[in-house]
Amino acid sequence: MRAIRIVVSVVVIFFSQTIQAQNSGNIGVSMMSVASNDSLHLYLEIDLDAKSSRLYNYKFQFSTASENEEILIAYLDSTYLGNEMDQHYFKFSFPRSVLRPKIKTRLIKLSDGLTFNFIHEVNESHPFILFNSKNIPLLKYWTNPGIFQAPNSIHVFYYNYDFSIALPPMTTRNDAPSQEMGIDSSFLAQGTISMKKPGLYLMQADTTSNQALTIRVEPFYFPRFTTVEELTQPLIYITDDEEQKTLAEVGNDKRLFDKFWLQLAGNPERAKKIIRLFYDRVEYVNTNFTTFKDGWKTDMGMIYLIMGSPDNIEKIGNKEIWNYQEDRHLPMRKYQFIKTSTLFSPAHYVLIREKKHAESWYEAINLLRNAIFK
Repeated sequence: MRAIRIVVSVVVIFFSQTIQAQNSGNIGVSMMSVASNDSLHLYLEIDLDAKSSRLYNYKFQFSTASENEEILIAYLDSTYLGNEMDQHYFKFSFPRSVLRPKIKTRLIKLSDGLTFNFIHEVNESHPFILFNSKNIPLLKYWTNPGIFQAPNSIHVFYYNYDFSIALPPMTTRNDAPSQEMGIDSSFLAQGTISMKKPGLYLMQADTTSNQALTIRVEPFYFPRFTTVEELTQPLIYITDDEEQKTLAEVGNDKRLFDKFWLQLAGNPERAKKIIRLFYDRVEYVNTNFTTFKDGWKTDMGMIYLIMGSPDNIEKIGNKEIWNYQEDRHLPMRKYQFIKTSTLFSPAHYVLIREKKHAESWYEAINLLRNAIFK
């Protein structure tokens, strides 16, 4: 699920999307769709800041778009599926015959007309989705352990695989040997799926199809990290070889871990500041960029950890571009991601790596280590 915080009404595209409007709180939307023979069923999670927003203050409007046109569409049916805390769940059904490649959802605030735009790619539909025990749809690509409702006769394949971390943005070669990802176990689910073991679950109604639903199961405290071993792992992005050797000796010793941070930062106050920002970002990317691999290991997660939220985002075809404005510490930066589609993910974004990123990358890491960040 992915969310990007930006100002006012800029279009953001991917699994999960969040827009922050000035003085209006946060609006978060997560989407998944299921395609049948003649309909497309769009499931929405609307995440409102209850302190500043109420659901009745908003209305939905839908359109369907291609590159050259956009037309308003009416839904065949709508259902309010319930809520969990500030998250509200809906199902909208549309005739497939009228749909273009994209569905645009407009969430309009009735009091001032402020509009939030969210886009869903029709070709990213799934054969089915899962529901929890409260009949709430699972609209993220990760979850905590549990038992979920599903259609009958679902083939489930479990992978206990440790995916590699993202390579730096200036690395243009990958000399690491490829590893085959083998199936650790499989079973046939009838109406419910028990997913209690952390790892990757790939589910298909038809094993000859090129469609699947893939969900990562993470420990109950995810997207946060709690153990020293877990907290140590993302530090590979901001440490050198010698520091990584030191971290390898830390194990689960919190005293040694705290000592490492104190040595890196130079004083306790700076260490607290860096730790707070860095692990807030780790939690954010785990929440919003996790696909078949943990969010902090993805290309987008890596860029966000070091650079923070982009100043604006462009979407051109299957390419997404993150733009960072020049500031007093760093030049203008642009990171381009290509959307790839596999059985494990209908939209996994891969960074276009270029040598030109090296200088600003090392400088951004140095700034972060010195508690200088936007």
